[in-house]
Amino acid sequence: MTLTTLELSAAADGGNFRDAYKKCVCGNNAKLNYQNKYGRVKDKLILVEKVPVYSCGECNEQFMSGSDSRLFAKKLKEAYAENKKTISF
Repeated sequence: MTLTTLELSAAADGGNFRDAYKKCVCGNNAKLNYQNKYGRVKDKLILVEKVPVYSCGECNEQFMSGSDSRLFAKKLKEAYAENKKTISF
């Protein structure tokens, strides 16, 4: 399984720009990028495209903000209800 990463310096969020970096648990800066991520609802695997993910170049940790995690879960449920295999973030 190959995930595509699109790197941008900032993300448009409702017309506002978000920081391109967040602190990682290791203390270094993690850079914002966009990845296609799989999620599972019951027995169905669903691809969510262009998910904003912070990636740390030092420890390789990847994480989403809390609000993005909730939206990711919402998108998975939406795709499952509509019987889709893929949905955009």
